[in-house]
Amino acid sequence: MPPNPTTRTRNRSSSNAYVEHEPPPSNWNQYHTPLVNHVSAVHHPGILKTPPLRPASAAKSGAGMSAASRYAHNLKVLRRRDPSILRIFDQFSHVCIYHHNGQSWEKKGFEGSMFLYERADYPPYGFYILNRMGMDDYIQRLWPEDNLSVTGSYLMLRTWPEWSRNRIRDIEALNGSKELHPFDERYKWDQETRPNEGTEVSKTIGLWMFNTDAREPLITVMLRRVYIFRLICSRF
Repeated sequence: MPPNPTTRTRNRSSSNAYVEHEPPPSNWNQYHTPLVNHVSAVHHPGILKTPPLRPASAAKSGAGMSAASRYAHNLKVLRRRDPSILRIFDQFSHVCIYHHNGQSWEKKGFEGSMFLYERADYPPYGFYILNRMGMDDYIQRLWPEDNLSVTGSYLMLRTWPEWSRNRIRDIEALNGSKELHPFDERYKWDQETRPNEGTEVSKTIGLWMFNTDAREPLITVMLRRVYIFRLICSRF
């Protein structure tokens, strides 16, 4: 089930400082594109003003560590919070979270390194943000029925937490509440089965990343990864 961010304790430097950047526009729905059509998602650079500046604390961490040691360390940190996490398959140095409350955007105080992971339970994929702005980290499960859209330099993720929980609860109830493998065919997602966007309660967040030439942008990677995930979940 898609959990809300919860508290975990970790030593943090008090010297972290961030340059403010503007939230996504309140009329983002005008540009909303269902995830199934994500390949044709188009950036709208005219929507936002000057792009955000680089966070002052976005310097690379883990200096002096080998790639294998850094991976093992990061995985250990994530598994301490969520033991179901099996592996990390991508990461981004600095990502910020915005929450849409139905009327406006609010910066929720979650900024830091973001990790895409695979886990031992359904849904099998998600992302984790190690928060540099406070003591709460952010964990988000990725469900095949989620919607992605692009607004300027922001990636919007719309989820239906209660609908998704009920969908899985019904599947597991039909199987005597037995624990199923995350890729069990009984979890196969019928792409025609979707939440009613007019009646079901949804939650929307915006993801922003400082882009560099060192790697692909967050938007490009997430759209591709989630598209593949949807194909997997519909073809068990």
